[in-house]
Amino acid sequence: TQKGLSQKNMDALKLKVEQIIARNNAGTASLYNAFVIQPELVFGETKKTEGLLRDVTLVTGEFSLTARNKYDDSVYGTAGVEGEATGSKDDAIASLISGIKVTDPAFVRFIRTTRKRIADFYQQNCPVIIKKAEVLIDAGLLNEAADYLSIVPETVPCYDEVLGLLQKIGKREPQESPVAPEPAPE
Repeated sequence: TQKGLSQKNMDALKLKVEQIIARNNAGTASLYNAFVIQPELVFGETKKTEGLLRDVTLVTGEFSLTARNKYDDSVYGTAGVEGEATGSKDDAIASLISGIKVTDPAFVRFIRTTRKRIADFYQQNCPVIIKKAEVLIDAGLLNEAADYLSIVPETVPCYDEVLGLLQKIGKREPQESPVAPEPAPE
């Protein structure tokens, strides 16, 4: 949803974010994962010079990542890096994006700090998480309950209860039985 970017630059920015997430092993795919990383590229001052041979644009900007809970919008961490680039405006923006280093220590700290804060969230909210999962199970929403429980880190005190509920879900899920073929009419 970044404004002021061409599709090519939006794709490049998305790829950078995916590389940062992959490099720090911070990605997960779960229906009920409440935590998301929101990237933002904010442009600062844009200066344009008109030279004899070509126009040159200097673009400054700040690239930031924010980890938030997508349900209640609470923030768990943020990191940012600044940069500048020159060229035509679109080329300067592309250069600014390509200058983002996925190995920047700021992003490593961001992921580490965010993981700790998320783990603290689960430790403090274990009873609520267990109760919500039990409600989903009682309502027959077994897949949703399993997805909701599958994102709970192994390090939290209620993890044994989470495993117990996942076992309960496994026992309640209907097993698919092979269907016998209908006999062909003679």
